[in-house]
Amino acid sequence: MKELMDFNEKDLNMAALTTFRCCLIGGYAFVLEGHKGLKSFDAQKIQFKQNKNRLISVIGLNLTIKQLTKSYALVLGEITGVNYETVN
Repeated sequence: MKELMDFNEKDLNMAALTTFRCCLIGGYAFVLEGHKGLKSFDAQKIQFKQNKNRLISVIGLNLTIKQLTKSYALVLGEITGVNYETVN
């Protein structure tokens, strides 16, 4: 893995265009910035598109989408896991 100082300007510009930010708070709240839409949801699993080949999945119990905008999401519930998956 590259150290932060090993990245050049091109790497940082590409990262800014293709990445997302997320934060799990206390196992009960999940904040996601930079998603590309909602793929599926139910009370145990919510999937967001990150790009055409990648999904971000929030897994848990009694999950609800408290807030959803074009690129921001707030998920509440008993969160037991977050996965970053490649799909075909």
